[in-house]
Amino acid sequence: MENQEVSPEFKGMVFTAMNKAFEDVGNKVEGPSKFEAVSEVQGNNVNPQGTVPVQTGVQNLLITLLLQLAKQLGLKEDELEKVFDEVLKLIHTYKNKKGEA
Repeated sequence: MENQEVSPEFKGMVFTAMNKAFEDVGNKVEGPSKFEAVSEVQGNNVNPQGTVPVQTGVQNLLITLLLQLAKQLGLKEDELEKVFDEVLKLIHTYKNKKGEA
């Protein structure tokens, strides 16, 4: 396979999108929402103390980060929904293989 160089423009676009996505998700961590939409769709159960397990929080964080990055790279709302659905399928497949579902 031939080694193909990625253009500096593309590298810059991806770098900028990643920085913006990390910043946006960081702001959500600090804000009041705490990934409510992701948590709700995953069916996460909040315990009586109002917190979610660390594993669930990390999943929510990664899903939110991935969607924010996809948005920064120009995916439209319907495309983001498809990405979200595929990520959830991957998580459920992984959990089923590990016997966690």
